[in-house]
Amino acid sequence: MRGTAHDLRGNLSIVSNATAVLSREEIGGETRAKLVAMVQKAIGVQHALLKDLSDLARLQAGQEKRVIERFDVAGLLVDLAGSLQSLAQERSLFLRTEGPKTLLIDGDAIKIRRIAQNLLLNALKYTERGGVIIRWDESAETGSKRWALCVQDSGPGLHGGPLVAALREATQEAHGVGDSMHGHLPVNTADTEHASGRQLPGEGIGLSIVKRLCELLDATLEVESKPGDGTLFRVIFPSSYEGHKD
Repeated sequence: MRGTAHDLRGNLSIVSNATAVLSREEIGGETRAKLVAMVQKAIGVQHALLKDLSDLARLQAGQEKRVIERFDVAGLLVDLAGSLQSLAQERSLFLRTEGPKTLLIDGDAIKIRRIAQNLLLNALKYTERGGVIIRWDESAETGSKRWALCVQDSGPGLHGGPLVAALREATQEAHGVGDSMHGHLPVNTADTEHASGRQLPGEGIGLSIVKRLCELLDATLEVESKPGDGTLFRVIFPSSYEGHKD
């Protein structure tokens, strides 16, 4: 929350300073256009941060309810990745999908999409070279009724902080579940404890929302990251929920 408040103050300062300059009659048309674009971008960031704060507040207050239905999560994730291809191309990054063409599950389609979208946007925002891969698959463990969503980037990696520490602890607790997925993901061993630096602006609140949504859906959130070598987020969901009928 402190980090988000810092981001909000920073954007307000941009708007304040830019509008002060815009009030001067002597500035040229090109400079004025650049300042207007700067203000519009800052306002857009403000709206996004405030929406995230509102979403997080509802989740923390228990006002979000899960709506379980049968659907094809593979189709949902392919459509989501397609909608973000233009953003990836603008940043000269690749965005690839990997997984079975069809994966029928019981789940909350809207909230699963929100989780995947938050993770993808976060990865695209902070990755400067290479790109992002989104994977999905069902558990290979006999009798297991779970499936996994993975978002892997080639970005700077997560740095230290309370949220990262909590995610690392959750990863250790769920270590055995992740190993049951088909194949092995090419990721680095988590090493955030000795990482230098800090989390990037706006990173914490988006991941907090993802963590809360995972709790609501009885999902396990894991992270593997190494500074400079990218980050892997793995979310392991139930494929069905007790009491739900098709």
